[in-house]
Amino acid sequence: MNRCIRIAEELGEGARIFLPEKGVPGIWGEEDIMRAYAFLPLDRVVRTTGSEGEWSLIVLDRKSTTLKEYRHLCGSTPTVGIDEGGEARGYIPFLIDTLPLPTSKGRANLFSSSFLDLPEKRKFTQDAFVKVLITFGGEDQAGLTEVMCNFLLTKGFFRADQITVIRGPLFKDNSVPSGVTVLGDVIDLKQRLKEYDLVFTSFGLTPYEAVYAGVPVLLLNPSPYHEKLTRIAGFPSIGVKRPKSRVVRNLLSSPKKLKERCEKIAPKESASIASLLKQLRFPETLGCLACGEGANPVIARFERRTFYKCKECGIIYAKDFFERGERYNRSYFFKEYREKYGKTYLEDFPQIKKLASSRLEIIKKIKPQEGLSLLDVGCAYGPFMVKAAEAGYRSYGLDIYEEAVQYIRRRFGLAAYATSFESFDPQESFSVSQFDILVMWFVIEHFEKLNKTIHKVNTLLKSGGVFAFSTPNIEGISGRTDMLRFLKYSPEDHCFVWSPSVAKILLPRYGFKIHKIRVTGHHPERFGFKRGEAGKFVQKSLLLISKAFALGDTFEVYAVKEGEVG
Repeated sequence: MNRCIRIAEELGEGARIFLPEKGVPGIWGEEDIMRAYAFLPLDRVVRTTGSEGEWSLIVLDRKSTTLKEYRHLCGSTPTVGIDEGGEARGYIPFLIDTLPLPTSKGRANLFSSSFLDLPEKRKFTQDAFVKVLITFGGEDQAGLTEVMCNFLLTKGFFRADQITVIRGPLFKDNSVPSGVTVLGDVIDLKQRLKEYDLVFTSFGLTPYEAVYAGVPVLLLNPSPYHEKLTRIAGFPSIGVKRPKSRVVRNLLSSPKKLKERCEKIAPKESASIASLLKQLRFPETLGCLACGEGANPVIARFERRTFYKCKECGIIYAKDFFERGERYNRSYFFKEYREKYGKTYLEDFPQIKKLASSRLEIIKKIKPQEGLSLLDVGCAYGPFMVKAAEAGYRSYGLDIYEEAVQYIRRRFGLAAYATSFESFDPQESFSVSQFDILVMWFVIEHFEKLNKTIHKVNTLLKSGGVFAFSTPNIEGISGRTDMLRFLKYSPEDHCFVWSPSVAKILLPRYGFKIHKIRVTGHHPERFGFKRGEAGKFVQKSLLLISKAFALGDTFEVYAVKEGEVG
């Protein structure tokens, strides 16, 4: 709740805190919340989530949310989850973890304890433990405060006048030994941690706040689950429900070593969740823009994007949450291309043009007529266009990069136009209405609204026209052996990841019959051997296996338009 209040304040006037009128099972009721957070700004509180579309963003900051609760609370509204541990974790678009979770929960888009509400740094250090603090949250259902206090006194680790206990507002009645200092509800505990030399607590926010303030911690946990998180984070543990004397004695015997251990865990800096939220951009829809399916599970998360797999058509698609910079400019075709392939795009022009021959041969077999019109979408500097023109096609080109289009016109005298495919009007650009052939070589994966893209391809083609494209293949050897790595290094401007099986499902829905699928991009070295490990015989054998089982990392599709799309 402290974090919710802070985020709402930092986000500004439009932010509200939701407290349900009837409460939610598993969390405090309204009376408990109002008692624990007397400083709650009531003018910021709302009692219902309102109607669909009322909020531009929902921040879900709960320990565990069921899928049913998530859909009820958030609907189709863009949602950010913070430290979410429930089944909703697999569906929330963007996740922030401030605390470590078991790997079985799956990674978040961002993990950093720097996002915690951290205290001011401690101004001095103490080489001995003189003043200690015991704090187990506002409720302490397991009664660890009393257990810890009695243990330290009876075992002679500290005197009563050295111990301070925080008694939360929702504590059950329990006794604290005489002489121990008891503090009631402390509104901003994190800023007072630096007054102590050692803190006893359980896994949660407090350990991170303490180590950031320069104060070592020892954790006594209420459950094995908390103990597991403690070990993942690296905090020193003294047991579950009951402290272990020998462990405590060993840890307290060297204050310097304990401090050094805790310092390694401490967040390096303080970061603002509210500032991050202001940077995020959310797509119009989180559903599949290939077939229309909406409620799809997350299969991978990375800092800037989340990948989903459509339950209906099987395609993998990405949703980006940060603004992209300009991608296709001179640097892409020259500097970046050279860094990747050892030469610039224009230096590689002859080789790319050579690749066009086999593609045109396939198209020729499907549609053998002479003088057909061909539109190359994403034509770049025109190698395929030039080869098609040499083969007798009326060759047209479309690209968003103006310099490349000007080069085609000037160098080859071919018809090329600079605009996006979404805005393209063939009559306006080339004085034609439809084409016999439309090709997209490593272009189709860039379109965010794939449904509209394929629909437009259909309208631009004559009946019986050929639609051919190439794209990366998630069913290739790289995607099969390490899908997460494949997705991680998928370029940021790739919105979809295709496979031959997906093409067979999707294209018929848009009026196309697949004539041929050719799997390409065979790389024997990607079968798990390190460079130089596999001899020539093994390399050749792996190449044959890759071709026989269609394990190439790219593929080409050749389809014929058989019907119109409504």
